[in-house]
Amino acid sequence: MSADDTELMARRGRYLTDFALRIGWDKDGPEGAFEYVQRTSYAQGLGDATKAGWKEAAIAWRVCGSIHLQYARGKDALFTSRQADYQRHYDAAIGKLGDE
Repeated sequence: MSADDTELMARRGRYLTDFALRIGWDKDGPEGAFEYVQRTSYAQGLGDATKAGWKEAAIAWRVCGSIHLQYARGKDALFTSRQADYQRHYDAAIGKLGDE
């Protein structure tokens, strides 16, 4: 991995942490920033069944999958399964957009 790639990953990590803090993540809590954003985005998508809500949920699932792809490849024993989950949830949110 090049120095540019390492810096890009570090910037994404800082962005994710900052975003999580802005939406209410407790840094001292039991879950990490990534998990909090993921759970919150999913809950938002489920709780707000409007087109805008499902669009936001689809975007959030795509972003979570992308971040997981960058940070967890080779480190997460369930990498393939989690990536499939992100895609499944993304597809479900896109499907909800078409239902309305």
